[in-house]
Amino acid sequence: MFKYFSQYIAILFLLGILDSCMSEFYTEVLPDKEEVITSDSELIPLLQQMAENDGSVDDILDESSCLMMVFPVTITFEEEDNQDGQEEDKIEQDVTIYSLQELTEYQEILEEKDWELTYPFEVVLPNYNVVEVKNENGFSGLQNTCNRGRKHCFDFVYPITVSSYAIEQEQSEVTVIESKKELYLLLEGLSEEVYLTFNYPLSLVQEDKENIVEVNTQKSLYDILRKNKCD
Repeated sequence: MFKYFSQYIAILFLLGILDSCMSEFYTEVLPDKEEVITSDSELIPLLQQMAENDGSVDDILDESSCLMMVFPVTITFEEEDNQDGQEEDKIEQDVTIYSLQELTEYQEILEEKDWELTYPFEVVLPNYNVVEVKNENGFSGLQNTCNRGRKHCFDFVYPITVSSYAIEQEQSEVTVIESKKELYLLLEGLSEEVYLTFNYPLSLVQEDKENIVEVNTQKSLYDILRKNKCD
């Protein structure tokens, strides 16, 4: 009897040690409260604005910094036709642009001629959703919903590392973010039961792609993005 009782006491003792170790482990992985990012943190909308899809690179086509065209895109413009010495007529000509790089080749046409987009086509929204535009009214509606204010002066130098902690499951995870899109989708899907921390230091590059600013705390990151000064 004493033998079994001794074994029982030993098991309880071991369980107590394991519980203590687990408690100590979870205490160790919990980050500093000042560095925690929750779904209602003031930093979230600033990060999302910075991580939005940049539609300004093709403004000559869609006239909206909120929209990015999905290539290929076809445009129709009028070209003068002067054959056999006859009076000049205008004929319609279609040109298909297959990439953003190729867009620069048609800069002169887009700037100097009257042209129209050929429907339907697709555009990428600031939240990275892709929608089909079927007609001019639909396109105008999307352009009018663009309420993007100040331009974004900074962007992260990727990749960056983010640690997440699920409160209820008491589980932590480390994620390497490779792009603005990945960061935006991570923030968009952040729930109340999960919080994030950045692994500092982080590097922010200004719009000139030359000046790099290093931040080491959440407060300094928040201050830079809130001021959003490009100089």
